Amino acid sequence: MLKTFLKTFLFTSLALIAVVIILEGSKSTHSNALKRQKVEHTVITEKISTQKKVRKERAGFFSRTFFIDYPIRLSYSISNFIRKLSLKPTPSLKLTEINISPDIEKFSFLIEGSIRSFNIKGALPKLLNFYSYIDSFENILYLSHSEPEVVKNNNSERMQKDFRFTISGEVETE
Repeated sequence: MLKTFLKTFLFTSLALIAVVIILEGSKSTHSNALKRQKVEHTVITEKISTQKKVRKERAGFFSRTFFIDYPIRLSYSISNFIRKLSLKPTPSLKLTEINISPDIEKFSFLIEGSIRSFNIKGALPKLLNFYSYIDSFENILYLSHSEPEVVKNNNSERMQKDFRFTISGEVETE
């Protein structure tokens, strides 16, 4: 009886020791994995906080730059546009009005003028030449023109007439 008891006790003890060794190994493996996960979590958390800080700084920089530089960029773009308009030598074309409406990242313009010519067939090529000159500018987003209309004057048919036109469009600021 003592022999069977010792055999049973020895077998149970060995089984319990094996179970304890297996559980301790599993505990060690899981604790190491948990430590790695904690380290990775802290690294990711630090990266995210750094990224948030950098994003906040960049947003502040870009908003300050936008609000400080926007009037300068807009005035430069408008003055450059008007300067380019004035470079085109057109003796028979006269600009009477230029309206400019600033917007965010662009500005709209409306040019009114007149062309001196004998008839509409002579005025239209001059208008299209001026239109294509404006269309060749950089940063033009949109451009359209009206058909030339005769301005009523008391001149006879053989004299040159003034043909009124409008050109409108949008330009992206530089």
